[in-house]
Amino acid sequence: MIETHLSRPRLLARAVVLLLVLLAVGVGGIAPAGAAPTSPPAQEVQGSVALPLRFAADVTYSSWPGGQRTVYTAVGSNGHVGYTIELDEAVEGGEFELTTLGGLLGNADFDIAFYASFTPTVSTATVMTRGVGGETGTIPDGSRFAVITLFDGANAPFTFRGWEPSGTADRQKGLAPAALPTPGIHAGFGFEGDRVRQWTKKLGKRSHVVIAVVDTGINPYHVAYRRPEYAVHPSTYIDGFPADAPALGLSFGAGSYEAARAADDGPVWSQVGEKKLYWIPGTNVVGAYSVADYAGTPPAGLPSRPIIDDDGHGTGTTSVAAGAGLSSRQEPFGSNPDALIVILEGLGDEGVKWASEQPWIDFVSGSYGDPASIPCNDAVDDMGVWCGREYRYTAPFVLRDARTACFSAGNGLTRTGVLADRYSSLRPTSGPSWVVTVGAVSPRNEQDYGWHSVPVDISSYGLHWPAAAPFTIDGEQEFGGTSNATPVTCGVFSRALLAARHQLGDAGEGIHTSLDGAKVAAVGPPNRAGGLLADGVLTRKELEDAVFKTAEPGEFDPNGWTYDPIVVPTTPVYYTQQGYGNANVASGLRAIDVLFGRAAMPDRSDVDAWIALVDGVRNTVYAPPTYP
Repeated sequence: MIETHLSRPRLLARAVVLLLVLLAVGVGGIAPAGAAPTSPPAQEVQGSVALPLRFAADVTYSSWPGGQRTVYTAVGSNGHVGYTIELDEAVEGGEFELTTLGGLLGNADFDIAFYASFTPTVSTATVMTRGVGGETGTIPDGSRFAVITLFDGANAPFTFRGWEPSGTADRQKGLAPAALPTPGIHAGFGFEGDRVRQWTKKLGKRSHVVIAVVDTGINPYHVAYRRPEYAVHPSTYIDGFPADAPALGLSFGAGSYEAARAADDGPVWSQVGEKKLYWIPGTNVVGAYSVADYAGTPPAGLPSRPIIDDDGHGTGTTSVAAGAGLSSRQEPFGSNPDALIVILEGLGDEGVKWASEQPWIDFVSGSYGDPASIPCNDAVDDMGVWCGREYRYTAPFVLRDARTACFSAGNGLTRTGVLADRYSSLRPTSGPSWVVTVGAVSPRNEQDYGWHSVPVDISSYGLHWPAAAPFTIDGEQEFGGTSNATPVTCGVFSRALLAARHQLGDAGEGIHTSLDGAKVAAVGPPNRAGGLLADGVLTRKELEDAVFKTAEPGEFDPNGWTYDPIVVPTTPVYYTQQGYGNANVASGLRAIDVLFGRAAMPDRSDVDAWIALVDGVRNTVYAPPTYP
């Protein structure tokens, strides 16, 4: 198992958690340009730096090239020995000017270094000319941050100005996507071609999260998945992604789903193999893997094929997690439309096992389970009773690698959604304490549905929810059950993690390792935010607490609530039915506020006590493994 991000060709140094080290004078530098442009700048930032980066009296002075010291930075505030600016995308490739009024001693000599990301540390250039004053030059392509430091001086104010590129050939703003492939299966696509280099840099500095959805397949023709900019090979911006994964070129210009499927059946779908990883250019489907074709009944006599969704369930789950477009609610289909998707076709533990072995995947979401809800573990398996073994693969994914697995609690004994027939969720998918077990509430009144299985950790919308339709290019289906609630919840988790990674300058995916060797969810320099991110490390438990404790139960108003059958009104012990409450986009934003220190962690001690009791029972069935 790869445990840290070291393979990306563009890396210049190992991921840094607590520090950044600036390059020595002349190493990776760029020549200063002449006079700054006369047009108004696209970005202007004013700040100050209190102390120089070099202290000859310090015992570590001689160990750093040029007397450089550790840089602790903070966005939007005095960084003491460094000030970090997040660059506007419009100034990438344009001119910059860094000026000063001299500061306390009148001898301020500023330097500036540009970075694509802090995790992994990718420095694009450093400008360090000696002399009183600032610097001028060109912002390198692929730069996302600028770190301003002092070589001489004290308490010195500065002004940073950045301009858009003057030449259209150098302009990054509004850059057209790279070309898509023709219909067919293309090995080696996405590494070369017009605008591929530019988009590789742009996507390489972008923070990402990857959700693997184990289900019946996906309808990649739907507009909910269209992302034209993702036309370069995922291995160029996702560390650890297999570079030999071929691309599936599809007929996105066809007028209907049937026409596109028919046109692509010969060159694409009939040639797709099982147990092989593909990716789909022009979409956020960065991975597509079929354990076995989940046969269904597609329209117009089309044949059932691997990866393509011939049932409809997988299109529902993937779209409510990470679909864009616009649903009938006038919102994106997904709770995190910025997430990337891996579709794992085939309901069962083999897909979960495969996902657990991919170091670049952040989340696993499953909306299926044993209909009998047998609390099946190794002891039962050893007796010869057929068991799903998902618990064996989610354990290392979560407990060893600090990633998150979400599974549906189930839709009750009859799985009809119309009977108050709660049943046990202690099955191999949703039963372990380390899995996020999801129940269902009504989107009409936010009350708990009386038909989903229990216990659960958290809930989300269980009926009447818009999702992408499986056999159209822009249609909608009404989706429901804990099948809907689970990917919505997983999307909320991923939304919070993505915000944290963006704030930390973390452009890594999947498994992260902190400076002390611990597996964590995100890493970056300290002091770039307050709250749980203040130390530059976000653990899986911190992410889980923030999402759980900002989910809220819907209040019950007997005089104004909208009727929805088989709901259980909220009571003081609501958590016995729905866990911490309803996970949705609004709760995700509250979780981000907690992560950033803009809000305090809510006190949910009553729910904490209940979940601790439940986890004690879960752990007697699925004992948590320990890992070195």
